[in-house]
Amino acid sequence: MFSQCLVALVTSFAHSLKAAAEGRLNGAVEYGGRGAEAGRQWLRLVASRGVLLHLQTTMLVDKHPELAALRDLSYVADRLKSVVLHVREQSHTTPSTMELPPVSLKGERTALHVTFDLLPSVFSRLPEDLTTADIKVHPVLFNKGLVDLVEGSDAYIWEKELNTASLRVLKDYYRSLRAHQLDSSMLPEGSDAKRLAIHRITQPLNAMGVLVRQMEVAIREPTRPGVGLLSIAAELMSRMGALRVDMCESGVFRSGLACSLEQVMLLCRCHELPQRNFRTALNKMRWKGSFAYVAKKNNADIAVAFPQQPPKLYQLPKET
Repeated sequence: MFSQCLVALVTSFAHSLKAAAEGRLNGAVEYGGRGAEAGRQWLRLVASRGVLLHLQTTMLVDKHPELAALRDLSYVADRLKSVVLHVREQSHTTPSTMELPPVSLKGERTALHVTFDLLPSVFSRLPEDLTTADIKVHPVLFNKGLVDLVEGSDAYIWEKELNTASLRVLKDYYRSLRAHQLDSSMLPEGSDAKRLAIHRITQPLNAMGVLVRQMEVAIREPTRPGVGLLSIAAELMSRMGALRVDMCESGVFRSGLACSLEQVMLLCRCHELPQRNFRTALNKMRWKGSFAYVAKKNNADIAVAFPQQPPKLYQLPKET
């Protein structure tokens, strides 16, 4: 499991690094952000504070096999804190069809160093601080099974403690991100220009703060299964520039629905899709493409992948 999570970390970081360097990373469209600016901010943040890794799972902790898998994953998440990322320029540039840069590993699980060998055209676009930085990984693991748990049961308490521990890490990273964005050395000179810059920066930061408080409430006082915590976490992690990994018991069905749900949320938030079309877009994404193909191919398995009455946003379309 450690190897699988490490591959997901390395792959997602490589994609985000390339997108940021090329000016295609943007998590603040609704605040007038631009891809190039958002990419520069993310690169500076990663160099200074490290990268946030969001592990989102929909394990049913009242089932022993899934609880055991989640316990193993929580141990792996803790081990990922020992991973350090580096970037360097390729010494020899040879023609390659690979989209992502070559990667080299050094060390062991307790102290693993991962180095990305970047093309000169990509490396030259990175801030100097990033090219010499030891990039730390801050993993957070949030789980919410799509069922109601009996309050006070062992499964209920364990899941709540898991999410609470990750929330503490997330809040620390948010405070670090906020301090980084409002660092006086990064603000323009002149009182008027500085005031305008602070106003522009604090809008998305305050929105993140609201989402952090909503997550705290969702963990402390869970209401409906899955919908609150998972949706808020997906929105918050997107805004914070976190690397995202979705998992479930099979890696196919529940995580597939979670991914399609996030894609539609991004359509609504960043591309002004009217809310009245939300459900239509969600069903279309689940009727077509890879998820529908996998669902039909594994029809016998999909029947046991979901509880009897999952939340509406995590229900399969009738067409599948």
